[in-house]
Amino acid sequence: MRGKDHIVPYSHKVPTRGGPTDVSNLQSLCRTHHNLETNGTWHASTDEGSCTIYWVDRHGDGSTITLHASDQQKNLKIR
Repeated sequence: MRGKDHIVPYSHKVPTRGGPTDVSNLQSLCRTHHNLETNGTWHASTDEGSCTIYWVDRHGDGSTITLHASDQQKNLKIR
Protein backbone atom coordinates (compact mmCIF):
# COMPACT_ATOMS: atom_id res chain seq x y z
CA MET A 1 0.00 0.00 0.00
CA ARG A 2 1.30 3.45 -0.88
CA GLY A 3 0.70 6.69 0.93
CA LYS A 4 1.28 10.34 0.11
CA ASP A 5 4.40 11.87 1.65
CA HIS A 6 5.59 15.48 1.74
CA ILE A 7 8.98 16.02 0.06
CA VAL A 8 9.50 19.25 2.03
CA PRO A 9 8.04 18.22 5.40
CA TYR A 10 4.77 19.79 6.52
CA SER A 11 5.03 21.61 9.86
CA HIS A 12 2.13 20.84 12.19
CA LYS A 13 3.37 23.47 14.66
CA VAL A 14 3.82 26.32 12.14
CA PRO A 15 2.16 25.31 8.84
CA THR A 16 3.48 28.37 6.97
CA ARG A 17 7.06 27.18 7.57
CA GLY A 18 6.57 23.68 6.22
CA GLY A 19 6.09 22.35 2.74
CA PRO A 20 2.69 22.76 1.08
CA THR A 21 0.23 19.94 0.70
CA ASP A 22 -0.05 20.03 -3.08
CA VAL A 23 1.02 17.79 -5.94
CA SER A 24 4.34 19.57 -6.47
CA ASN A 25 5.40 18.63 -2.92
CA LEU A 26 3.99 15.11 -2.65
CA GLN A 27 5.34 11.71 -3.56
CA SER A 28 3.80 8.27 -3.34
CA LEU A 29 5.77 5.96 -1.04
CA CYS A 30 5.26 2.45 0.28
CA ARG A 31 5.59 2.03 4.04
CA THR A 32 9.19 0.74 3.79
CA HIS A 33 10.42 3.74 1.79
CA HIS A 34 8.43 6.17 3.94
CA ASN A 35 10.17 4.74 7.02
CA LEU A 36 13.60 5.02 5.34
CA GLU A 37 12.96 8.72 4.79
CA THR A 38 11.43 9.29 8.24
CA ASN A 39 14.35 7.70 10.11
CA GLY A 40 16.92 9.65 8.07
CA THR A 41 18.35 6.77 6.02
CA TRP A 42 17.30 8.58 2.83
CA HIS A 43 16.45 12.24 2.14
CA ALA A 44 14.18 13.42 -0.68
CA SER A 45 14.29 16.89 -2.24
CA THR A 46 13.05 18.62 -5.37
CA ASP A 47 13.57 21.87 -7.25
CA GLU A 48 10.54 24.14 -6.97
CA GLY A 49 8.28 23.70 -9.98
CA SER A 50 10.20 20.61 -11.07
CA CYS A 51 8.90 17.10 -11.67
CA THR A 52 12.23 15.65 -10.51
CA ILE A 53 12.80 14.11 -7.07
CA TYR A 54 16.33 13.60 -5.78
CA TRP A 55 16.92 10.80 -3.25
CA VAL A 56 20.23 10.85 -1.36
CA ASP A 57 21.42 8.45 1.33
CA ARG A 58 23.59 9.22 4.38
CA HIS A 59 26.75 8.67 2.33
CA GLY A 60 25.81 11.10 -0.44
CA ASP A 61 24.90 8.41 -2.97
CA GLY A 62 21.63 8.99 -4.70
CA SER A 63 19.03 8.46 -7.33
CA THR A 64 16.93 10.80 -9.46
CA ILE A 65 13.29 10.22 -10.38
CA THR A 66 11.58 12.35 -13.02
CA LEU A 67 7.79 12.24 -13.22
CA HIS A 68 6.02 12.65 -16.53
CA ALA A 69 3.33 15.28 -16.98
CA SER A 70 0.65 12.59 -16.85
CA ASP A 71 1.95 11.54 -13.39
CA GLN A 72 1.64 14.99 -11.88
CA GLN A 73 -0.97 17.70 -12.35
CA LYS A 74 0.19 21.19 -11.44
CA ASN A 75 -1.98 23.33 -9.15
CA LEU A 76 -4.03 20.37 -7.92
CA LYS A 77 -4.69 20.82 -4.20
CA ILE A 78 -4.78 17.73 -1.99
CA ARG A 79 -6.79 17.76 1.24
